[in-house]
Amino acid sequence: MKLLAQEDGTWHAWYEGKDGNYRLSSLQTTDRALAEKIASVLNAELGSAQSIVSSPPIDAVFREWLREKQAEIASPTIGFYRQATTDFLTFLGPRRAIEISTVCHNDIINYRNEIAQKVGAKTVNHRLKTLRMAFDFAVRQGYARENPLKFVKGLKIDSSQMRRPFTMDEIRGLLAVADPEWQSIIMFGLYTGQRLGDLARLRWRDVDIERGIVSLVTRKTQRALQIPIATPLLEHLRVWKEIKRPIDRLVWPRPLDRPVHPRAYETVERCSGRVTNLSHQFIHLLAKIGLRENKPHHIVVADGRNGRRQRSEVSFHCFRHTAVTLLKEAGVPQAVVMELIGHESSLVSQKYTHVGDKALKKAVAELPNVDGTPAALKTEAA
Repeated sequence: MKLLAQEDGTWHAWYEGKDGNYRLSSLQTTDRALAEKIASVLNAELGSAQSIVSSPPIDAVFREWLREKQAEIASPTIGFYRQATTDFLTFLGPRRAIEISTVCHNDIINYRNEIAQKVGAKTVNHRLKTLRMAFDFAVRQGYARENPLKFVKGLKIDSSQMRRPFTMDEIRGLLAVADPEWQSIIMFGLYTGQRLGDLARLRWRDVDIERGIVSLVTRKTQRALQIPIATPLLEHLRVWKEIKRPIDRLVWPRPLDRPVHPRAYETVERCSGRVTNLSHQFIHLLAKIGLRENKPHHIVVADGRNGRRQRSEVSFHCFRHTAVTLLKEAGVPQAVVMELIGHESSLVSQKYTHVGDKALKKAVAELPNVDGTPAALKTEAA
């Protein structure tokens, strides 16, 4: 017999009845200790022969897993998890009511191959990662013996669609065509490596110019960061702080409450926290210097609402790649880079690292000549 908490918090018992059919019965309590006592009495009444443990339906386990995760992660991430599990249940159709222990390797492979026709490889891999966590939960709870995603591999990501860092010439080009507020956001993106939404929500209380620290809590991971302000950004901030719009004094009478980037802040607030409109504004800037076509952030490459979307290699997120690459090429230790940028693991940090031409040329210069003389000395002698 298994105990399951439903969406309203009441506990239910999942068991095999005397007639051989499986049942999910409400224990009419939200107290787990009391639910366990009731289940124990019910189990004794059924008898050991009739109380063989079975596994609950897939959708019930997914709901239980999502409730557990809700207290651990930010709302945008839980929204993605909910969408990913719902998508898998939709794929199963009527089979969504089957026991979770009966889902097999082939079910996952068929699901992966079907959605690969509709969405990009990165999205497919994210959904598989979500399902892997959900089924790991099922194994821990004893609902399934093995995770059906154990030997399922993700799709290969097309390198032409992977994001890359900006070059310094590209950044100078962006600054040349941007208005003052976007120039400030670009400076923040380059020198902090933070996401567009988090930078748009910054208030002056988060920026301590005297101490040279930017404090923020990332919306995606809820991680609190204390980021030292680089000298170029600090010089910019001293000027930018003195630029005020008349409306700012009316909307935010207290100076520390005022957003660092008022128009960006208002745009995000008006869109309930989404940064789509800001992303489109940045795309217009990229288009002005020839880095993007003036099209939506995602370009649909198939017909219909489920058309697969092609991701461009350049967007505001590339500033995270730029910041990580510049820090690592400057010899900053990986642990420090991870703390500054807010990466949760070295594997994630590694994905954001791109080796530039300067570092490659420096590495090649270290190779020795065939006569044993270091290449650098040979060059000087010549």
